[in-house]
Amino acid sequence: MAALAFRSVDAIRPRCQLKGLTLDFTSDPDLPKSAAVDSLRLKQVFDNLLANAVTYTGEGGIMFALKISAVEDFSVRLRFQVRDTGIGIPPDQQERIFRRFERVEGSNSPKASVVFRTVGIELR
Repeated sequence: MAALAFRSVDAIRPRCQLKGLTLDFTSDPDLPKSAAVDSLRLKQVFDNLLANAVTYTGEGGIMFALKISAVEDFSVRLRFQVRDTGIGIPPDQQERIFRRFERVEGSNSPKASVVFRTVGIELR
């Protein structure tokens, strides 16, 4: 799990260096070495979180942490945390950005009838 997150960190590091941003990554030492997850989608989540942090951070740095938030029998709940010194999201908009949504391509597009769905992100 940590290796997957580290690949995302390693991929975004050059953008951070170009902008003069610090980038710190920490992971819980008790994270399982392997897990039954959709690694492609999970890496996309990591990549998107970090890319947004870099995009909206003009100076300072970014911290990415991967922690265990709960353990039950053979199940582990993980917590991904990104903190940055960027512009932030106004409190009244924070809930909205994590809702599920649909988007239909414009009528000029040859894909006009295609509907794209996101999986949404659950925050607790």
